[in-house]
Amino acid sequence: MRGKASSTAFGGPPRRRAGAPARGVTLLEIILSVVLLSGVATAIVAAISYVEAGDARDRRRVAAHEIGGRLVLQWLDDFAKMPAPLESIPYNRDEFYYTCDITPVTMSLNERQRRGETSLQGLDRFLLISVRVYEAVPNGTPTPSRGDELAHVWRLCDPSASRNPDAMDRFGKDPEKINWLLNVILKGIGGGRAPVIRSQP
Repeated sequence: MRGKASSTAFGGPPRRRAGAPARGVTLLEIILSVVLLSGVATAIVAAISYVEAGDARDRRRVAAHEIGGRLVLQWLDDFAKMPAPLESIPYNRDEFYYTCDITPVTMSLNERQRRGETSLQGLDRFLLISVRVYEAVPNGTPTPSRGDELAHVWRLCDPSASRNPDAMDRFGKDPEKINWLLNVILKGIGGGRAPVIRSQP
């Protein structure tokens, strides 16, 4: 009929004939989609693993610094009760090794101090407590290997200075410690008997 004009004559989209099949997805497109999805999933898993590994490292470092601080305080309170060297220290889910070095500190007087009337004897009694904490790495044996250093905690102390009452009470009941302290005060340089604790797994 003349009244029915085709839409294509006026620039409209051609009509799809009834029953014509729609365009499907090719095998190449499916493979490309799978590859892209696999790459995205791999990147996400890698990012999550990196974050978890970083969190575990930070957790171990915080634990190592806390252990180092406690070991310094333990030495100041009673160095005879320090943990045994060469034995790992368990902390939560991890284990650690430590070394403890006690170094006498030598102090020198300047010219003005030497000319002064005030006596400044006994300056060499100060000690430097240095504690290093290492990661204990499992190696398939009962004794883990020593890994990387995770913390280094140090403190300058005066052995003759009084601490908490409990520590001083325990200290005063040990004749050997009393003699050591007298040597420290009278002779300086740690009294020549500064206890040294080292662990070398």
